[in-house]
Order: sequence, then structure tokens, then C-alpha cells
Amino acid sequence: MAIWDDVIPEEERQLFLNQGWQRGDLPYGTRPVVLVVDMTYAFVTDEYPTGWGATGIPCASAIKDLLKAVRAKGVPVIYSRGGKGSTPAERGFWKDGGAGLRNLGDTRRHQIYHELEPQQGEIVLEKSKPSAFFGTDLASILNYYH
Repeated sequence: MAIWDDVIPEEERQLFLNQGWQRGDLPYGTRPVVLVVDMTYAFVTDEYPTGWGATGIPCASAIKDLLKAVRAKGVPVIYSRGGKGSTPAERGFWKDGGAGLRNLGDTRRHQIYHELEPQQGEIVLEKSKPSAFFGTDLASILNYYH
């Protein structure tokens, strides 16, 4: 039994099997991590136009349950959130022409939602672009945990 078998529903695991994810052509690492991507007030709540509480809050509750399970097993947890870069030049050009440039001084929007607060020793990556991989140390951190 894999470490995540009691957390990921059988139906979802079956979807991966049906798509051929366990054919052996994709190597697995030796240790999983949980990456909590952008679960901030800007995306979880209705406080901001980028969020929707009707789905964001239940999603946060499900992630809270997941975190409880994986932390008990010693699985590393990594968070990503926006906020890096306080000027338009640092935030760059975004696909929609400006989402990354709005409200640069509003730090609450980039705070991790309170139900998912990182614990001591968990990594929180700040990013200036939509991807947690672009311009962050995520790849290096994942290599460390391989």
C-alpha cells in the first residue's frame, strides 16, 4: 500500500491507472511531498475577484484533512503563494495583461488561508509569476526530497 492510498479515493487512483500512469514509463521518486498551491485568501475566499468561497472553502477543508494525514506520516509539505515582487517590473507581464500587477501593496491577499496555516519547518515559496516552478527554488527542494 502506497502512503497516499488512504488519502486519495480509489476512484481517483483508478483514473490514473486507466490513463496508464503506472505503466512504468514514468519514474517515481522515492519520497512524496504535498504541494499546497496558492491556497491564499485571494483564491479561497470571496474577498477578491480571483476567489470563490463556494468552492474554495470546501477545498481548503479537504486539504486540511489531507495535511493532517500526511503530517502524521512525516510527508513534507510545501506551500506556494504570490507576493514576491512589489513593482510592476518584478511582477512582469501576465497573460491577462495585469492580474499580477493589481493591488501590489495588499499583503492579505497572499496570506495562506487560516485553516491551512503552515507548521514550523514547512516551506512557503513566494512567487511573482503564476507558476510555483518559475523563478522559485521548488525544483531544487523537490530534488532534495527525492
